[in-house]
Amino acid sequence: MELDEYRKHFELEENHWWFLGRRDIMLTILDGLDSLPAEGRILDVLSHQTIKSDLEVLSDTYRLLKKGGFLLVCDSAFNFLLSWHDRAFHIRERYTSRGMIEKLGQAGFEVLKSSYFSFILFIPIVLFRFWDKLWKGNKYPPVSHLNRVNRSVNSLLYRIFRAAAPLLRHIRLPFGSSLLCVAKKK
Repeated sequence: MELDEYRKHFELEENHWWFLGRRDIMLTILDGLDSLPAEGRILDVLSHQTIKSDLEVLSDTYRLLKKGGFLLVCDSAFNFLLSWHDRAFHIRERYTSRGMIEKLGQAGFEVLKSSYFSFILFIPIVLFRFWDKLWKGNKYPPVSHLNRVNRSVNSLLYRIFRAAAPLLRHIRLPFGSSLLCVAKKK
């Protein structure tokens, strides 16, 4: 991650709609699992460019978890959404649910849940990313779209973003700009 982006990320993490909604979604998923033990790991941003083999990281995580331990993977979805935002955060790739399930299976995990999220905001995100690619091209240095927003707008976006969270307990959302998978060590 670029140093300026890291600073911005750190400053916004506690109150920004994206981080608040994402946390709520992960907690909703974890709360919905029966008998989730304390032993578990959360892997965030498996797609970082410094990770040369995500399968190796998943296999190492499998080895480190206790038998019956859980892993929650939360990462970016759909390569067609790769943008300057991802480059600013040094994102190597985005995942599909099928691809992540395959990698988790190859590492030895049993996948209990896989779903996309950012479902309701998906179309606006797609349109924004395509507009951004057309408008900026390759002229600008990578800068994320993570910015401080007005309190009212932040609150509205948070409510929209997390509105699909209760659905995630019961159904698998067919698309979204992010992906999460819950897996168990056999």
